[in-house]
Amino acid sequence: MAGLILMEKPGLTQLRNFRREFSKAWSLEVLGVSYPRMQMLTVREILIGKHFQTPTVAGRKAAQPGLFG
Repeated sequence: MAGLILMEKPGLTQLRNFRREFSKAWSLEVLGVSYPRMQMLTVREILIGKHFQTPTVAGRKAAQPGLFG
């Protein structure tokens, strides 16, 4: 899995290129839940509370806490 953090929102051409490349990475299935192998967030998104989709620790039922907990 990989997470790309961008300083600002990409332009339309960049976004299209990122999506095309990210789609080649497919997804990862863990405990019946599918997670994108490659994801991107802007710094602004992280600061408002968004976080990368990651699997929980094996054996735990609760989701992983956000970046700032």
